[in-house]
Amino acid sequence: MDIQSFIDLLFVEARKQGAEEYQVKYAETERSELQVFEQKVSKQVAAKVQKLNLAVKVGDKVGHFVSECFESSEIPFIVSEAIANAKLLDCDEKFFFYDGQGEYKKLKPYAPLAEKLKDFDVVAYLKKAEKLAYDADERIKQVIATAFHKRSNKLIMRNSLGLDLQEENKSASAYIFLSAQDESGVKSFSHAVCFDKPEDFEPKNLVMPAVEQVLAHLNPTEIMPQKTAIVFENKQFAGLLGEMADIFDAYEVDCGKSQLKGKIGEQIASSLVTIVDDPWLNGGFATEAFDGDGVPTQYKDVVKGGVLQTFLYGLSMADKHQCASTGNGSGAQGAKIFNFYLKNGETSFSELLALAENGVFIDKIKGLGVGFNAVTGDVSAAAEGFVIENGKITKPLKQFTFSCNIYQLLKDIRAIGNDLEFYCSQVGSPSVLVDNITIVNS
Repeated sequence: MDIQSFIDLLFVEARKQGAEEYQVKYAETERSELQVFEQKVSKQVAAKVQKLNLAVKVGDKVGHFVSECFESSEIPFIVSEAIANAKLLDCDEKFFFYDGQGEYKKLKPYAPLAEKLKDFDVVAYLKKAEKLAYDADERIKQVIATAFHKRSNKLIMRNSLGLDLQEENKSASAYIFLSAQDESGVKSFSHAVCFDKPEDFEPKNLVMPAVEQVLAHLNPTEIMPQKTAIVFENKQFAGLLGEMADIFDAYEVDCGKSQLKGKIGEQIASSLVTIVDDPWLNGGFATEAFDGDGVPTQYKDVVKGGVLQTFLYGLSMADKHQCASTGNGSGAQGAKIFNFYLKNGETSFSELLALAENGVFIDKIKGLGVGFNAVTGDVSAAAEGFVIENGKITKPLKQFTFSCNIYQLLKDIRAIGNDLEFYCSQVGSPSVLVDNITIVNS
């Protein structure tokens, strides 16, 4: 039985069992992974997962039941369990299904170059990448991993109010993780490509950024504990931005996990800061026409010129706060972000360094998720980077710990680069110069 026919039968059964409203989300994922180690295929897996989430509305509550079984004989059980779960739900929020009204834009999300991937010799590519890394420099002692990942996703949303949506996307990426060693010790770095550009199919473009970065970090020196100016590499500040995204989620604000409650229209960051949530971004890694509630997505400046413009709402939280959904529903209470990024500034990377004059450049952060306190905004994480002296990058640094508060960090941004980068992610950022960051030796 095809999935659409299965959903039809589910809806018939839901009506039979007295459900008022009902909705299905069907997700189908196919993924494959291949790894090469020491010129041999060390791992090769392929998997397909199908999941169906039936949501049934009883009063103001919605019960869910997730099934990976698509036998027609299971349909009465799936429906009855969803109804039972709705009756057991104990929360204050109301839940809603969307009727599919509004404009769903035709978008161009990220996609790998399908024609080039069709005849792509993955094993040869990874083997060549591994060899190139070892040949690049005698200090490259271990290629820890070279891997290729491919994925396709299909999503169907249908409900009893007339919503009928479908979305498909594909991705492909390669990854290398390697280490280098000299008399000072061992350093490791990684790099990835997403096969959306012709140059990504050249192994050297996967390998050499990781090689150059890891070699540059050899023979590091310690830094004196201090409060200083930091230039964050674009990819590293994107990591910080991704961690702080929840402070703009209306549900997290309600739960006391954000300090931004009541601050719409207030200056919460440097006037240079504009943070965007853009589900319509051409080629974006999270470019989507509808959110997890089935609502059409919207472009929005979450912060503009340092001023907080909006929180992110799905249907449930929008109803609670008597406002419109921002098209950020997750299908639950929390919000979903799309292409979430700090907007480009006008300052080149070399100009950022010159403005810093003396400070630290960070190009690697470790353990950020563990070191971020969402309630207080405090951040403490291990990092690696370089000394900035007289506006130039000089000596590499041994691992150190940097700490700050994310709310103060947004205010202490002194300059923003013009090198916005997403790095195979839905969260992006240019490089950023921030004052008053505390650093100590790890």
